[in-house]
Amino acid sequence: MLRFIIDSCLPGQRIAEWTTAEYVHQRTLEGDTPAHDFTIWRYALANNLTIITKDRDFADLILPRTPPPRVILLRTGSMRLAQMQAFISRNWAAILAVSAQSKLVYVFPEFFQGID
Repeated sequence: MLRFIIDSCLPGQRIAEWTTAEYVHQRTLEGDTPAHDFTIWRYALANNLTIITKDRDFADLILPRTPPPRVILLRTGSMRLAQMQAFISRNWAAILAVSAQSKLVYVFPEFFQGID
């Protein structure tokens, strides 16, 4: 069952945790052209998904609203793919736990912050 949509600014299929049937990359839905934020938002809203992104605009969209969708905002800076994979592998379960209780999760290298 689909639970997450990965924004085009992230590697998606290259992160092992994001390769199950619960995840879809935006480019799978829209082709190689990145979709407009509102297109991703509407799709996530209609399908009760969590948006995984590095795009701050999604945080701005969720703050005055009630889920769905939920947003996981990666604020990890520039990481090489291997660094990103290692970071997600170490932290994804904890990030998901915060996301289950929060409409927005800021993910920093040192800590995660859930916003209700």
